[in-house]
Amino acid sequence: MYAVVRKTKPKDAAALLQKARQPIQQIMSHISGFVSLSVVKLPDGMFNAIAVFEEKSQAEESGRKTQDWFMQNAKNLIESTEYQVGEVAMFQNAEIPENV
Repeated sequence: MYAVVRKTKPKDAAALLQKARQPIQQIMSHISGFVSLSVVKLPDGMFNAIAVFEEKSQAEESGRKTQDWFMQNAKNLIESTEYQVGEVAMFQNAEIPENV
């Protein structure tokens, strides 16, 4: 498995989340091999997003497509955004109860 890790410094975190949530989820879910996506808002205001895919090429595709989306649709809401792709060294998922 491979992950794309994106670090984004927003100008307006709330506005960025509102604008990006649905389009980014759609981009990820339409790439073959998609496993998971987590976005973490850090105390310093930065966002770290971790998207996991089965193959390196899929993670790379995700990085390119989301970078393009940010530059075309949310450039005014971010100070910076960058990403790297790497091999997943450890992965664990909790089982989600059926009633959730």
